[in-house]
Amino acid sequence: MLTCPECNTHYPHGTLLCLNDGHRFTPEPVCHALDRARSIQFPLQHALELRIEHVDGVSFEGHVPMILISQACLNGPPIRLGRRDLKVSPPVYPEIDFHPFFTGASERPPISRLHAVIESVEGRPHLRSCSHVPTFVRRTGQSTATALRVQDYWLLQDQDIIYLASPEGRHIRLRVYIPTA
Repeated sequence: MLTCPECNTHYPHGTLLCLNDGHRFTPEPVCHALDRARSIQFPLQHALELRIEHVDGVSFEGHVPMILISQACLNGPPIRLGRRDLKVSPPVYPEIDFHPFFTGASERPPISRLHAVIESVEGRPHLRSCSHVPTFVRRTGQSTATALRVQDYWLLQDQDIIYLASPEGRHIRLRVYIPTA
């Protein structure tokens, strides 16, 4: 177990970055960052950017939190999206953790502990659904979102919208940005 020296948050071994304050645990390139307070521009070439546009019950007051994924991390093990759960054994620590958005909420969060993963398939970013709680994806110009079944893959393209849970109910909405070379 790693402990961030800045905020004393605990993370599993292999974690590269503290999600609270950006402390790097290793000198390797930053894999991702979830910054709830302000945008941080990391000096890295990222392959994928996710902007959190909507979380039920959370007001961003004009600020859109971002998650940056480097090419090195995209080509590594799958990047898990979900919410941490320390009450199960072994504890669940997804790389992209939406738990901070639901702390103190009286209702059960709308997303699973392991909701989906982002991984590289033949060098291109794909989203794979991992939960029976629905995942939807909508391309720019489409009027309806496509529901992904468990283990379905979706090739991510610039400006795609990802809904973790149903767009008609409580959900998290992410917009995909793929920088041009």
